Amino acid sequence: MPHTNSSESPPLADMKHEQLQQWQAGLACGTQPQGLENMKRWQAGWAQPCARLCCFSSDCASQRCCACGRSISKDKGDRGVCMLCELRFAEPDPNCHDVVGYQLCRPCLEAASVLHDHADFCLVSGSDGVH
Repeated sequence: MPHTNSSESPPLADMKHEQLQQWQAGLACGTQPQGLENMKRWQAGWAQPCARLCCFSSDCASQRCCACGRSISKDKGDRGVCMLCELRFAEPDPNCHDVVGYQLCRPCLEAASVLHDHADFCLVSGSDGVH
């Protein structure tokens, strides 16, 4: 049996999970009633619905790919949200519910031809909401 040193760093998967949790904890939550209500359509199968900016969408509650423009939420598709691009409300006005950020549908995320400045993405499963 290999010897493990208690001072060794945690496995990479644990570090990534902790990084994801810290990133999510720092995100604001959407509060617009219409957006939250409409989001229930594509979050219906999720054990834990998410209103953080990684998932929040105002009005029609549509999530679109920043590369190809297709609707990701319509088909409950998987998407990657860039963890290094700023994810925020477009305006500091509390009545502004538009979100600024960068996300890709799974086909664009996996395509070598779709380039982006960052490699750290939070993958959001469209079928069950697991981040």
